[in-house]
Amino acid sequence: ATCGAGPPGGSGRFDDLTAGMRCVERVCAQLPSVDNGVVVSAAYPDGCALLPSGETCDKITCLPGFELRGELSCLRGVYTQLPACLPSGNETDVTVESVQAVVSQVELEMTAAEFPDGIPSFGDLLRGAGKKTMECSLAAAAEVECSAVKITDVETRVDRRLGEGRRLAAERLIVTFRVTAAGADAEAIGAKILDPSFLTKVVDESTSALRAEHGIEAEVGATLRSAPSTQTIYVAIPSAEEPAAEGEDMGAIFAAAVAVLVCLLCCGVAVFCRIWLCCKRKTKVSDDWVSDAPVVPQHNLAIEN
Repeated sequence: ATCGAGPPGGSGRFDDLTAGMRCVERVCAQLPSVDNGVVVSAAYPDGCALLPSGETCDKITCLPGFELRGELSCLRGVYTQLPACLPSGNETDVTVESVQAVVSQVELEMTAAEFPDGIPSFGDLLRGAGKKTMECSLAAAAEVECSAVKITDVETRVDRRLGEGRRLAAERLIVTFRVTAAGADAEAIGAKILDPSFLTKVVDESTSALRAEHGIEAEVGATLRSAPSTQTIYVAIPSAEEPAAEGEDMGAIFAAAVAVLVCLLCCGVAVFCRIWLCCKRKTKVSDDWVSDAPVVPQHNLAIEN
């Protein structure tokens, strides 16, 4: 049984091993995935599995060439901080930023008379081909872009199946999702999730999307299982080179054109000088040849009558 106090769905669970059936806060049971890294699956404190509420864990092994930034942090069954394995040794090329995200859970009651071939269940659909469909449905309900929503876990609680002709009667799924609040107010997003109209929009959006994108006539019910909480995630942002301004481009083109003209002018002058020197040399040789010729003396001859 779950405790009634705290956020919708309770803030903990009854521990049968303690006297008086006291209520304790939920552990984070589902290990998150970390890109370019592996979370140690041993139970806490040897690993990060079953991380107690209020504790952190940094037992994540990053792939070669990547380094760990941040750590796992758990609060009442929900991770409030996620680490990241980011490229190492590229401080000038990659900027690491912490981004606020809003984390919550919805419980979906999904019923369908039959499924198309290749889709065994709603759970399999939301973990695979239909994951983006549900993310966009949640995004539309929260009034954010599809890219801002990421489903981090889909847990099947009830799966009732019928015969071959009607393979699936109903499923009850707990969907954990986060909404990245980049450029937005995390508190405002949390308030939208808490608004009763959010669940109504989730039902309407997911029902129509399942019909349009996957050919499934489904009945969907939604309840808020976990109140939204703020989570810190780490992202790597490549450092893009600033594009040159239009004036700078024109200046570079003009400078290149001037350099080409100067080069052509210099080549023309060099050719002209070479031709002129060659002609000058030939003229000098000709003058020297004429001046070296023997001089024939001329005599004035008188003719006597």
